[in-house]
Amino acid sequence: MNVSINPSLLEFKEKPLVFSTLKAIFELTNKQLECFLALRIKKNTGSCIKNLEKDTDTERSIIQKHLKVLLEKGLVIRESVSLSEFNIRCQEHEIDNEIKTNKGYLFIYASISDEELLEKINKTLEKWKKILKVFLIKN
Repeated sequence: MNVSINPSLLEFKEKPLVFSTLKAIFELTNKQLECFLALRIKKNTGSCIKNLEKDTDTERSIIQKHLKVLLEKGLVIRESVSLSEFNIRCQEHEIDNEIKTNKGYLFIYASISDEELLEKINKTLEKWKKILKVFLIKN
């Protein structure tokens, strides 16, 4: 299945039903979902915490907590890359990058693939259908 999901963060916020549905499916707060959606937008390059701070207007420590939740839920992946490699990725995809040095390494975070995301959504919805079916039949 070849699927592409790439709306901007603003598009999600302008569609409260989509935003609320994603929040419910993955049991996320508004800010956690905003962090996830910011990573969806940059899925070709991933993002570091410093860039996520700017993209979501959220403090570093809060971003770290959000990323921990998103990692636990299997919605994002984390990889260690050299700063020079990350800067090249950002240049190739014309993405603003707050980190200007090429020395050292950092963790970058990226959203899971479109296929994995849709699979997680479908599994959750199937689980909800079974729960509701049992509840409605018993009552």
